[in-house]
Amino acid sequence: MPVFVNAAGCTRQCRYCTSPDRLPAHCVYSKEELLKMAQIWGPLTIWYDPAGHPEFPEILDPRIAGEADTLMCNEVSLAEAERLPRTLGVLHSYGYHRVHFYLHGNGSTHDAFINRKGAWEAVLKASAAVAEAGWEVGWTVMLDTRNLGEIHGLVEVGRRFDGVIRLALHPHLIGRRTWAYEKVRPTLAQIRELLPDIQDLDPSWTAPLEELTETHWLSRWQAGAPREEFMDPLEPRAWPPQEPIEQLALHILEDRQVYLNPQCAPLIHLGGINEDKAMIQDRLAHLPDPIPALETRAQPRDHGDLLHPSGASVRYKLISEVLFPGPHHLPRENAR
Repeated sequence: MPVFVNAAGCTRQCRYCTSPDRLPAHCVYSKEELLKMAQIWGPLTIWYDPAGHPEFPEILDPRIAGEADTLMCNEVSLAEAERLPRTLGVLHSYGYHRVHFYLHGNGSTHDAFINRKGAWEAVLKASAAVAEAGWEVGWTVMLDTRNLGEIHGLVEVGRRFDGVIRLALHPHLIGRRTWAYEKVRPTLAQIRELLPDIQDLDPSWTAPLEELTETHWLSRWQAGAPREEFMDPLEPRAWPPQEPIEQLALHILEDRQVYLNPQCAPLIHLGGINEDKAMIQDRLAHLPDPIPALETRAQPRDHGDLLHPSGASVRYKLISEVLFPGPHHLPRENAR
């Protein structure tokens, strides 16, 4: 598992970002520093927006980022990249042939979500340039109550680029800001009304919609379903973590410190990047379980037919209610 490194900041200011800092787009770690990190920690995932780094695309050199074929970046950075054909040529030499963007609606809806005017136009500009270069374009559209009425038109636009369009639900992640998303989380009734053909628009939607409701997930949780159904793939299966360090989600932040992201709780500090890797591994081997008290205090409450992509999303929402009491009583927004 690559180590996530806050190396490049972000050109977006998404309303529901889980980052505690929302880093501005700038260089946090240089290519030289990243190369040294990779020699110690293995392949790195450049967070948040590699295309916003001044040494892009070279920071995605396989010696730093490992082997990959899909560029995940923000549309604004790529659209503004100088000499885009040359940039794509370098990336192609690294093995890349696909670009993937995350969208939050059509036009002004997308711009409002990420707090960036002109972002939608940047999506179109970057997608057109990538498609013209013979690359595959991928869009994942995150569904919420404000964009359901725009999805059919958005899918049609994406198909102009021969793009692969995916429709997705936001998972609830541990973080105070993600509570704001709950007021626009779509319901089963809204999807049935506004997107009755969702499984035609995106064939990857194979599970019955009724099995994605909060009611369904909670009923399985209370019935004693396998715990793995309610765990993110990167959540440690035991405490202290038994997995090799390469299988855990480690984050190196701009403070030059290393953290474990257990997914089910806030980041856990492990030490500094200049410390010996063996010392970090030793601390991992003695970490106490961060969540038993949280789960004991969590009171499952049925929020009806709100849709979640996984059981982990519902379980993490219960834990968040304990960690961040209060903000979850937000009025819901109507679908449109």
